[in-house]
Amino acid sequence: MISKVNDSVPKAVDEMTREEFDSMMELSLRQVKNGESIPAEEVFNKILGR
Repeated sequence: MISKVNDSVPKAVDEMTREEFDSMMELSLRQVKNGESIPAEEVFNKILGR
């Protein structure tokens, strides 16, 4: 799982503070609840050019 600090530098989970991790998870949960997600199969198909 990767988070971004200042929208530019990726940060690994083990580099995040508890607050950064909680904030990222809260945003992710809100996006899923609002239907702002893409099925994994669709993402993989895009990556693989299908």
